[in-house]
Amino acid sequence: MARNGATPRKRSFAQLKGAAISGTFLLNSKRDFGTTTLTMPTQIKYSPLLLVLLAALFAPIKSLLAQPAEDLSNTIELKVIKGVAVQKQNIEYFHHILEEALELNDEGITYILKQVDFEYPQNRTLRLLNQKGALDITYSMTSPFREKAYVPIKIPLLNGLYGKRKLVVLAENKALFESLSEEQLKNKVACQGANWPDYDRLKENGFKVYGVSEFDANFKMLASKRCDYIPRGLAEVEWEMALFQEKYGEIATVDNIMLSYEAPVYFFTGKQNEKLAAVVQKGLKHLYDEGRLDELLKATDAFAYDRDFESQPSLRVYHLH
Repeated sequence: MARNGATPRKRSFAQLKGAAISGTFLLNSKRDFGTTTLTMPTQIKYSPLLLVLLAALFAPIKSLLAQPAEDLSNTIELKVIKGVAVQKQNIEYFHHILEEALELNDEGITYILKQVDFEYPQNRTLRLLNQKGALDITYSMTSPFREKAYVPIKIPLLNGLYGKRKLVVLAENKALFESLSEEQLKNKVACQGANWPDYDRLKENGFKVYGVSEFDANFKMLASKRCDYIPRGLAEVEWEMALFQEKYGEIATVDNIMLSYEAPVYFFTGKQNEKLAAVVQKGLKHLYDEGRLDELLKATDAFAYDRDFESQPSLRVYHLH
């Protein structure tokens, strides 16, 4: 029943079709809007050309609406660390390796990395791996404790660069340190993160170590002479020097001493993510065997370091177990 008791005029499908083809559409002659009655033309005529143009305009929309929704059943989102701004290039490097490894999965799954924005010390970040839904996978230098607490993916990512350590000192002490023997160096105090594997490694080898809770505190303690030097990996020391030089005064690296120990960097997952660990392990193994990991490391600018540092004749290497 139409408004105001008027009986609408019924038209057959053929009539409607004919009207559409001819470009003529019949409308009710009157429409009520509140207390006002508007009179509308009984016929609106469109040219056939206009109808063709309208049909062409709306055809893509019709086609789009007819398409099935995207199938996300084979898509898995993985939470990874975002990190601080100064680490962006390094983190992107590790995430690129992870993406290449995941693309080699046998199940046709598309993995999407979602960066989670939080800034915690290493140990606290790693603990998130065992909290379902908090963090799915991250990278870190390994240690016996970490390999028991989490699932290590034992394909080294940096060819041991984190275990090759330059000494960062106050510029005024550079010459003094360049003359130190290993035993004399052990009488100096090193700054290291209290939760880093390096802290235990240095202590076990007879070095004096001052533990700090935050990364910046290493350089703050050095500047205030609470410690004498900071051992930093070849792959990280250059950009750290540039970052902290102005903030904490004149600092320098010792050019003829390097500490060396096994310190591979692995990806880790939580205990509940062993299936993901297996997928990543298989993909990384393929990349490692094909020489792709070496290729990526040589090509990246994420780790700016002197590649000739280890080959200089005057270098003294102190090996730690």
